Amino acid sequence: MPKKKFEDIPFPALVSIDTDTPVSVDQVSNILRERQKGASICIRSTQGHTNRGGYFFHVLPRDNDLSKCELYNFEKTLVATLLHYL
Repeated sequence: MPKKKFEDIPFPALVSIDTDTPVSVDQVSNILRERQKGASICIRSTQGHTNRGGYFFHVLPRDNDLSKCELYNFEKTLVATLLHYL
């Protein structure tokens, strides 16, 4: 059972990825291309209760080619800017 409910996430609705293998750049890129106004992503293992937590990432793409993305915490505070140079 979850310790906390995440009702006010920065970029609803929550995208959950249940996997026991690493998440690929392509998987995350596809999510961000579909969610240009931001995505709150929870990555968790395939084992456990359906309402369990995981690793949360709140990402806001700043351009169409995803060369600049911002990471936010649950309080909607900017914590990092990721730059990707092609």
